[in-house]
Amino acid sequence: MINTNTVYQERRVWQPKHIENIEIAYRDSFCFSLPAHFHEELEITLMQGSNWNFDYRGEKFTVPPLSFTLTQPGEVHKASFESHFNCRFYGLRIKTDLLQQLIEEIKGNYQGLPFFSTPVASDKELSQLIFRFHILVKNSRESILKQQSLLLKILEKLVLRYTQNSPNLKNIGSENQSIQRVKEYLNDNYAQNISLEELAQIANFSSFYLNRVFRKQVGIPPHKYQTQIRIARAKTLLNHLSISQVAVKTGFSSQSHFGYHFKKIIGVTPKKYVKESNFLIDANI
Repeated sequence: MINTNTVYQERRVWQPKHIENIEIAYRDSFCFSLPAHFHEELEITLMQGSNWNFDYRGEKFTVPPLSFTLTQPGEVHKASFESHFNCRFYGLRIKTDLLQQLIEEIKGNYQGLPFFSTPVASDKELSQLIFRFHILVKNSRESILKQQSLLLKILEKLVLRYTQNSPNLKNIGSENQSIQRVKEYLNDNYAQNISLEELAQIANFSSFYLNRVFRKQVGIPPHKYQTQIRIARAKTLLNHLSISQVAVKTGFSSQSHFGYHFKKIIGVTPKKYVKESNFLIDANI
């Protein structure tokens, strides 16, 4: 018999400081069961470690690992597990205000909440995005822009793939002047932890529309543009500041976080970049 007192357990439920209208639940513990209950939010639940049973709308579902469930706001459900191992539970709860705003953005004049007609989804791409979002928010290393952009990407795909009478995205127009203002703001404030709402106000768009139109016209979403600008500025600063000082100056959460993004974009670590640059300068090449 397993002594559950010796098994590592972590349980957290919180509302992220910089992202409104969502709640995060995380649990790493001995597999557990949940009695019949409901949430006022849409609940997206991803589980690692075991098959689990999901009772919902009078039906019983078996949910394999890395599949996720979609529980409509106000719908009673319960869960139980088929094994006695540790499980990791990732819950993402979306408040109805955000759902309503999103469906109106996608579908136009829409009355009521979207109805998610698929209770259990085996969707590798979305499961990976949900997992990534949890890691980003839990660790709080990445920018607010990146966290918010990933959340909107998840919700957009959920609505388009899993709602009843799935809508098509509305077309977006050319917004050159507005996007130019946003780019200029990011260029001037690259080290700041800017939110999508701030950029949306500058463009006079909604956050969802800004994220879409920026990605279409620039080729990358706002958070990636900000990271590119930070690394470009860092290359200049490395001429006269230490790597740790540059990490702070360019808005990264730590030296390791800076090094990760620098290598991803430039191809080498900041340390190697400085070493090779000094060598080239000394050799008059």
